[in-house]
Amino acid sequence: HGTGFLTVSSHEGCRAWQQDFFGWPGPEGECDHLSEQCHDTKSEILKASHVYWVDPMCVHESIPMHELTPRQFVRLSLPSTAPWFEGYTVNPTGVMPTGPILPPRPDAFMNA
Repeated sequence: HGTGFLTVSSHEGCRAWQQDFFGWPGPEGECDHLSEQCHDTKSEILKASHVYWVDPMCVHESIPMHELTPRQFVRLSLPSTAPWFEGYTVNPTGVMPTGPILPPRPDAFMNA
């Protein structure tokens, strides 16, 4: 019932894979080490202004833009047992995450 996340972007700028991967995301959610398993035939460029409901472990990545393009990207996480990092945006209504709350992510990663 309603786990995963909803995502939408103002421009095409994200690719997602519909396949199984063997391994786990890194400490910050990075999946570069899984790239050998990525099959282009199983990936999809997410369309602009289209809402996608994906699994909480959906492997996805930003794709390069060919010119300077301001874009708006929204990810709405649905209830799950996935970890929550201190410093993420707090729900203004006071709803707390259902997964474990982990120490803050490094500033260097958040400001990259």
